[in-house]
Amino acid sequence: MKAIVRRSFLPAVFCGTVFWPGSAISQAGQDSVPSGSIAAIVSEKTDHVLQVFAAEPQKRIVLMGSSFQSLRPIQFMDSVRATPPERLDLIRRWVRTYGIEPAILDEFRSEYLFREDGLAVWLPVQSPLIHYLETEVSRDDAVKLYLVWVGARGAGPEIDWLFVVYGMLKE
Repeated sequence: MKAIVRRSFLPAVFCGTVFWPGSAISQAGQDSVPSGSIAAIVSEKTDHVLQVFAAEPQKRIVLMGSSFQSLRPIQFMDSVRATPPERLDLIRRWVRTYGIEPAILDEFRSEYLFREDGLAVWLPVQSPLIHYLETEVSRDDAVKLYLVWVGARGAGPEIDWLFVVYGMLKE
C-alpha cells in the first residue's frame, strides 16, 4: 500500500461552532462524524442538514470541515471535470470560515469521479495529488482517501454533499 498524503492545508482538526453571514451554518465535532464512509455521513447527517435548511430556507448552506479517512476502499473511475462554480463557492466559504490560506482554493479546481458501494461521487482533489492519481492509479483501482467534509448546499430538493481529497492510500 502506498501512501500519498498532502495535509499541509489543514491547520487543525476542525470542530466548534461556526457562523457565516448570510448562510445557515452548522458544525460537527470530530466525534459526530462517522468514520469510514461517505455514504455513512450522508445517511447519518441528512436529517440534520435538512433541519438546518428548514430553519432558514433562504440560506441553504451547511459548513462542516470535519476530516476523516475512508476506511472502505473507494473505486477510482478515471473521469475528471472542472469543479463547478457553486462547489468552488462552498470551498471558498469553508476556507474563509476556518482561516485556511486562501490560495488553497486554487488547489481544488478539478474533481474526479469515485464509486463507493455503488454511490458515484465527484470529489475535488488537491492539485499536488493529481499527478499521482493520474500516473499510479488506474480505472477501477481501489484507494482509501483522506477527506474533509466541507459541507452541503441545498439546490431545490437536492443536497450537494461536498468532500475534498487531501491524501490517498493505493490498495
